[in-house]
Amino acid sequence: MSLLDLSDISSLPRAPDQSTATSPDTDDLKKTLRRLLSLNSALSKFSSTTDQSSSESTQHTKFRKIGAGQCGVVFAPTSLNGPQKAYKFARVPNPTNTPQNEPQATDLLNDSASHTDVWHAFNTHYVAADTDSWNWLSGLGYPEEELTAAAREHITELPTDVLVTQRIVPLPKETRDALVDVFCANSDKMRESIKNCPSNEDCLVRVYLGGKKPRPKAYAGGGKFFSLRNFQLNVDQMVWILDLEDVLEVGKQIGIALAVMHCGAKTDARDVEFVLGSSRERVEPTDGDVKGDDSAVEDLQGQVHVSSMDIGRKVRSTQMWVLDFNQCRKIEFDEEGVKMMVEAVKLNDPYFPKPLRETDFERAVWTVFVRAYLAASERILREIDDKMKGEACEYGAGLERKVFDLPERFVLGVMELERERRTKKEDTVQK
Repeated sequence: MSLLDLSDISSLPRAPDQSTATSPDTDDLKKTLRRLLSLNSALSKFSSTTDQSSSESTQHTKFRKIGAGQCGVVFAPTSLNGPQKAYKFARVPNPTNTPQNEPQATDLLNDSASHTDVWHAFNTHYVAADTDSWNWLSGLGYPEEELTAAAREHITELPTDVLVTQRIVPLPKETRDALVDVFCANSDKMRESIKNCPSNEDCLVRVYLGGKKPRPKAYAGGGKFFSLRNFQLNVDQMVWILDLEDVLEVGKQIGIALAVMHCGAKTDARDVEFVLGSSRERVEPTDGDVKGDDSAVEDLQGQVHVSSMDIGRKVRSTQMWVLDFNQCRKIEFDEEGVKMMVEAVKLNDPYFPKPLRETDFERAVWTVFVRAYLAASERILREIDDKMKGEACEYGAGLERKVFDLPERFVLGVMELERERRTKKEDTVQK
């Protein structure tokens, strides 16, 4: 019998009342942003006339920095036309050794290995992952001189190793502008400056289902430090902007993805990130996705087109992406593996919903996340078990029965983690 209380949600809870009455303009902006960020329809429009799958030559492609992390600096083409690749340069120089023999390059090498495991797990147990193949380039040279030139501006020692992956296409200008209008509490002049800042073109939205902010408009201090790179959208802000069904869909997708990484790839998912970006492929828009002639959209290059021009053309949808696998650790299907999985949740940014919360909508998101995680875990373990039983291998009889209990033990471990956090907080307050 399950140890978890996952009572049915008979009706969706009401969204929380975040502030005083909003103006008609704010309501219209929220509706626009809700439409653009929805995971249920193809609404994120790039109006470029050249499809991403174009065979356009990259011989003279320009590159720029689009991000940086603990183990590397990431570069990508300045244009969204043509093949979209991201190049993560290791911070540690490695001019002579192969990655396998270079202990100082372990972070980026682990990113590559874990990326491979996760990709195979998605393709084995769920729909094919929306990404191309990736490859490893040693520090002996790179395919484009322009890429090397861009890297030299940010990395002091070259050559170094490079991980090449499919780039996550950023959210389009219409979505970026809506995020600024809704969340940046500043003057019109400052908002226009933020909208036109080149670095804000690389906009991905981090979905923090376990994070909260007191007021939707008081975001990142507003002002000139407002940034759309790695934009953080907390759960109460999501419910304020999106339909609750969309927020629950985010929780469901994160639950499934975590199950794939735990049970399919056998990794603890330590420090992975979940973001909203654009789909790699374009799809046909539905009637509800196409707005009137008075609604204009822009692509990354700033070319303005009227929405009615997109009728009959393909558009990109908003999609959930998971990235950054450099800190992932391999696990076994045992109690030690569960401890590592729980520890990873503790150390991660608050992408995962939290248990034992007071509000109805937070409890609903947690419940949907857990249900999706447990159902996907059961499915994946059954598939692994069936495969093992069907093959002549050392395991013979398939997975041990106790392995099927580990996903639930992980969930219980996360709940215990939250209880410990609360107890510690209460003890601190009493002192």
